[in-house]
Amino acid sequence: MLQNLRVPDAYERLLLDVVYGSQIHFVRSDELSEAWRIFTPLLEQIEQGKTQPYKYRFGRHRTGVTLKHCSMAYWLKVITALLIIGCIELNPGPKRQATLTNMPHSTPDKAPMDDLKLLIINLSAEVNRLGKKMDTRLLNIEQKMEDWERRMTGIETSIALCTDALATNTRSISHNTLKIRNLEERAEALERRARENNLIIYGIESAETDSRELLLQKVKKLMAEDMQITDDVVIAECHRLGRGPKAPILIEVPDHESRISLLKNSSKLRILNIFMSRDYSPQIREQRKILIEKRRELYKKGIGSKLRDNKLLLNGINYMVVEGQVVNAKGEPI
Repeated sequence: MLQNLRVPDAYERLLLDVVYGSQIHFVRSDELSEAWRIFTPLLEQIEQGKTQPYKYRFGRHRTGVTLKHCSMAYWLKVITALLIIGCIELNPGPKRQATLTNMPHSTPDKAPMDDLKLLIINLSAEVNRLGKKMDTRLLNIEQKMEDWERRMTGIETSIALCTDALATNTRSISHNTLKIRNLEERAEALERRARENNLIIYGIESAETDSRELLLQKVKKLMAEDMQITDDVVIAECHRLGRGPKAPILIEVPDHESRISLLKNSSKLRILNIFMSRDYSPQIREQRKILIEKRRELYKKGIGSKLRDNKLLLNGINYMVVEGQVVNAKGEPI
């Protein structure tokens, strides 16, 4: 019966003890330290050649040294050393049957290698179970990733559509802005044309009895006596702008030549503190106020300039009002 029984070697037994957590075949650290304390001087003497060990032929189980060559003190030292390092024991410990009975997952009928195989099988089954669980989790993660990729694709498509719509709206807004600008320019041009032959007279006293005919008589008398205009100027329209002691008077002449002639002779009215100017739009009037103030500042500094409509001519360069600032065409201030 014992011919086919395989006895595990020392290292197999040690590995099996590690698996089961048994320290039966292991020495304690203090025992190991004591063994090295005893044998280290002997090993050092052998290395230094002071002590020669007994030699025997390879394969022989005896050293060839009989007991008569060794004293009793020698064998006592050997036995003491073997006891210390655990090669022999005064108390050999439990029997094999008791050891196998106390081992986990072990029965007296099973050999240690069978228990090791059973442990490996159980570990393999646990590894397979964990592997399947991880595969399931990875599959769920991949499905979630695919779902997120589809969502991201949908979001990117929506963003692209919104970007296209925004670009279309931007182009439409630019086009409409250009249209509005063109319409504003056309309206301004029409307003300038409607005001082209209008003149405004400032400084004539108002009267309660002023009517269109009386105002017309005052204006013609002013032109003939004070402005010394001999030609009879046809005035198509004449009325005051608002109410007040010196509300401006608007007159309309039939042609460009009449308007230029009246403006050239209007300087003669300054002695009477009466002024005449073109009929500008409200926007241009606000710009002229700023330009007139700038012209006064330049005049105080001894710098001459000319005011032409909504532009100030200085050293051959035209300046205009942009966002409340007087600048040239390059945006440079005076």
